[in-house]
Amino acid sequence: MKIFLRFILVLLSLIGIYVIVSVLSCMIPSHKIQQNIERSAKRMRSQGDYPFAVIPKKTYQMDNFTDALILNQIHCIDNVHPFESFVLLRHQIRGDMTKTQSLVDRKENPQKPNSIYPRYWHGNTFLSRPLFLIADFEKVRWMLYAFTSSLLLFLAIVLSGKTNVVKTLAMMGGLLFANMYVTQFSIQFAPVWILSLLASILVCYHYQNKQYILMLFFVIGSLTAYMDLLTTPLLTLGIPLTVLFLIYEHKKLEISFIKGLKQITLHSLLWGVAYGFTWMSKWIIATLTTNKDVIGDAIKTVMFRITPEADIPKTFNRWDAIVGNADMLYWVYINIIICLLLIFVIFFFRKEGWKNFVFFIIIAVMPYVWFFIVANHSYLHYWYTYRTQAFSISCIFLALLSMVSFAKVKSRLKALSCFLCVSNSKENKNL
Repeated sequence: MKIFLRFILVLLSLIGIYVIVSVLSCMIPSHKIQQNIERSAKRMRSQGDYPFAVIPKKTYQMDNFTDALILNQIHCIDNVHPFESFVLLRHQIRGDMTKTQSLVDRKENPQKPNSIYPRYWHGNTFLSRPLFLIADFEKVRWMLYAFTSSLLLFLAIVLSGKTNVVKTLAMMGGLLFANMYVTQFSIQFAPVWILSLLASILVCYHYQNKQYILMLFFVIGSLTAYMDLLTTPLLTLGIPLTVLFLIYEHKKLEISFIKGLKQITLHSLLWGVAYGFTWMSKWIIATLTTNKDVIGDAIKTVMFRITPEADIPKTFNRWDAIVGNADMLYWVYINIIICLLLIFVIFFFRKEGWKNFVFFIIIAVMPYVWFFIVANHSYLHYWYTYRTQAFSISCIFLALLSMVSFAKVKSRLKALSCFLCVSNSKENKNL
């Protein structure tokens, strides 16, 4: 009972912190912030709503559409009414304009905001707002890139110390194949990666403290609901969970099959409960403090997102949502790595790794369950939701590696080395 009350107290405290932080952000004087946003507006319009990073393919598509919306929201915040600005988060749009064009229109023809977006917490908007005190959008992008890259490098260093270089590369491989670097330049996309990497680093340091880890997944689930606009939220569960079981596997910590399944289930439930209740708490706050039926609107939107229907001529089903996301990956290169790992499994088989193999595969399946449930959103936004599969790829690699005996590999390499030394010695004698 005490543990249950502790989780409730933590969740309520987090919600209180979110409200305070968001309102304080809205109280920051807007003049300098608006100048930096206005400096960025025309450049964003020239790029368009959906520019490409490096390669003109959907997998490399940026989302200026939502980033321009976020900048529009920041520009429209009213310092005189900070709580109302936080709850409703207004912005100025025109139906005949794209989001990047609307941002320029906001600069050139500022009017009373005509649209609201209250069903999300918009933590990414409120936490990025102070950055525009010191920089325009291009510099904010660089800050996000530098911060996420530093976190990624730090995680790689820490994880390689807890496991080894091969397993760390396998873990990072999933992030590479999901084109993580494209997301590092986006206010919308970056938060889930930042939370995922931070949580994973904390897992590396506290994996032996079970109570800490449980609370960590609970807090990260709540933070995801605060920061994310339903992009790839499952990353903040899947990446730290993969890291946790990777360390368990490498450290040879004895986990029974049933205990491992219970851990995956419990961590996922804690993350999901915190995510769901945090998100719903915003609906309640907005409905109680305004004359808007935010709860009704949010429920309607959620139901729409989980049904295999959309306001488009083409019909689709839940399996189409899964296939559409899976097709975004470069399976040719992924399969080459899988085939190489299978060769190692055949020649250096380790039967004791079957439990970890199953654990990693269960984690790998999570994104496809998500795509199946949230079919509408996953189908329509496949060009960025596909990145949820980042930890699926990592888990496939790690599952195969768990079936490889590194002791046998070292033994064969040592034998080969001795053979080569003997051969060279004989050749030298003959000379």
